[in-house]
Amino acid sequence: DVSLAANHLYSPAHIFIMKKEKNCYPLKMSMIGIHHEKVSWSNVVIQSPMACSLLERRAMYFLTKEVKHKFVEEGLGVPERWKELYFHLTDHDLGIIGGKKNVPRTYEVLKSLVNKAFPVCCYNEQGKKMEGLAHWVDTFYYDKEKNVYVVRMSPEIMPYLVNLNKDFTSFDVGTAMNLRSKYSQKMYELCSQYGGEYRRMDRQKQFEGKTYKKRVFVLDIDKFRDLFNFEEVKDVRTNKTEQHERYRNYKNIRHFVLDAAQKELLAMYKWGASDVWFDYQAGERKGRGGKV
Repeated sequence: DVSLAANHLYSPAHIFIMKKEKNCYPLKMSMIGIHHEKVSWSNVVIQSPMACSLLERRAMYFLTKEVKHKFVEEGLGVPERWKELYFHLTDHDLGIIGGKKNVPRTYEVLKSLVNKAFPVCCYNEQGKKMEGLAHWVDTFYYDKEKNVYVVRMSPEIMPYLVNLNKDFTSFDVGTAMNLRSKYSQKMYELCSQYGGEYRRMDRQKQFEGKTYKKRVFVLDIDKFRDLFNFEEVKDVRTNKTEQHERYRNYKNIRHFVLDAAQKELLAMYKWGASDVWFDYQAGERKGRGGKV
């Protein structure tokens, strides 16, 4: 009960995740060739800024599924030889990613991933956070004779996709690929991470005899903006601006991101095409006229 859960919340922003008990996907969802199966990403990927488009994210989901079939299910781990990282995709595969009528456009998007680096972070031996970049795809070829697209996954991304035994999130790749907004994609990933038995722990609130409901997570607005890649981005070495900030006004974030993603995920939940949707509550503003 959302209103009941709200009585136990004491933080700036809250997301309530609603879980569905069983999956019953409609026929029209399976007709477009997207199969529903679980894949996993390291939480480093989930918690990295969303610096990609809708189709680029779909391509990442699809390649993750291929990695699962080739390396995870066969127990190969992270391969040492480059040739094992090659994937041969067809027009049918590209049609699954972007739609049968959009194969040329999907081809361009897949090719563009070679030049696109994604923010990742890790910790050094002293426990200090290091921020960097990694590619999902580092080589792309088109075999004109066979009409096959040859994609080589970057070895740097593989540790975030295979041999995961902690700090990872599993989600339904079919649901993710059916979403029509990149913001819905990101919210689905976050809801998958904080769903299940997740319960936010806050020592101060526990000391006061107060606890959070399960599947409720709290996001500071600055962290939210970072996750959705709305903040200004500067190179850590040169301090050069690489991206200007977007959606500074919370009203726009609520309308174009939260409400839109909520509407789409709820509709899919009702169809039986998603096992999760979310509700949210804005926290108190910091002072008169302050930000949420």
